[in-house]
Amino acid sequence: KWIDRVFNFANVSGLKVLMDLHSAPGGQSGAECTGCDQGHTDAIFFLGESEANINHAVQAVKVMAEICAEKGDVCYGIELLNEPHNADRDTKHSDGIMQDLARCKLTDKPCNGLKYMFTQPQLANTEALIGHFYLSMVSNKTVAPTIRPSYRQLLRGFYVKAIK
Repeated sequence: KWIDRVFNFANVSGLKVLMDLHSAPGGQSGAECTGCDQGHTDAIFFLGESEANINHAVQAVKVMAEICAEKGDVCYGIELLNEPHNADRDTKHSDGIMQDLARCKLTDKPCNGLKYMFTQPQLANTEALIGHFYLSMVSNKTVAPTIRPSYRQLLRGFYVKAIK
């Protein structure tokens, strides 16, 4: 197997391998690195759209854990999920979120990733939401819009299942 070749090379070379679930089924973002590139925005992805996607991702992590256990000290560990969409963002660092909001307004594809972050009334008026973000970045007197924790909760649920 190719994975054996990777671990053998690492072992002979004195290296360690960090295994990574680089793309979950349905993608954890719309970025090209997930294999689900949706073009103009990273806010189109489908990991949370079905329990089957989550379960397949959990199964992939379990197989990686088995491989890691088999390879012993050469396996440094496992990254459970690579760069999930905006999981690292807060509203004070919102340039990427503002860009996604603006780009999604111009597409015929639903930017379903944004529904995890904002309510339907917020998404119904993206211009106001973008303006609110901008004001919060340039003024200490304006509080940034609240981002719902839905996607972080979905990811937390995935992580809990994956590490059981």
